[in-house]
Amino acid sequence: MLSDNQTTFTPQKIEKERPNDVISSVVRAFKIMELLSECPNGLLPKEVAYKLDINISTCYHQLNTMLATGYVTRDAETSRFNLTPKIQYQKPSSAVHSPAEIVGFLNPHLNSLQQSSEESAYLSLWNGHDIYIADMVLDAENVLVDQLYVGFNSGNHSMALGKVILSNLEQQTMEDYIERNPLVRYTQKTITNPKCFVQHLDMISTTGYGTDQEESFDGVFCFGMPVYGVENRIIGSMGITTTQSRFRQQDDLYLEMLAQVSNAASLTLATVDCIAVAA
Repeated sequence: MLSDNQTTFTPQKIEKERPNDVISSVVRAFKIMELLSECPNGLLPKEVAYKLDINISTCYHQLNTMLATGYVTRDAETSRFNLTPKIQYQKPSSAVHSPAEIVGFLNPHLNSLQQSSEESAYLSLWNGHDIYIADMVLDAENVLVDQLYVGFNSGNHSMALGKVILSNLEQQTMEDYIERNPLVRYTQKTITNPKCFVQHLDMISTTGYGTDQEESFDGVFCFGMPVYGVENRIIGSMGITTTQSRFRQQDDLYLEMLAQVSNAASLTLATVDCIAVAA
């Protein structure tokens, strides 16, 4: 029951009046950028048009304009559009992506690496405390390492994947990791001297890539490169396993492939505002 001084009212939807000078094409551009920020694998023009209820012809004109001005990029093979680092749609700063989400973001890139190199490809992640293999795309006809599996977190000082991540950590963080994970010898080529190992990491920081030349497993050679999130923070690494002959003869080709894929993967994580991996 209402008291004498209470009144009732009927809720009504209050809409802001749209200014007369709003430019529709600019509004569409903002909506497209917001949509692409939520789709790390990119979208086809028809998907953008459907999701935003835009005429397909208008959508093509809008995307081509954004492409020409450097706000989106178009994959030559898939025709999918993605944001470029020129504009990043920011999620709340408290957002932290789970390992499963990050694997989902990066799996297409890992598949691309495997297909282009025709070698087994691996993804390792850093969770702030440990380094572990988070995803694998294997090539049954080439080098397979039966000992490796998703969740494998041993011997990172001997693996290209692990060394690349360690070379990107702050000095104290790296030293704390080594203290928790001693430099165990796996083969005759494993670096077990702490001073030599730190020097080796310095070299990796300079070159931008890491190698494993039978340091983990006899007969197995690897390349690895880092994957970054926003503010150039290390998130993980991608790499391939190969034979000695291909390691020697195709090193430039493999490094070029790895650079393209790892850069694309880093762009994806920057686009989704990836700042950390939930442990």
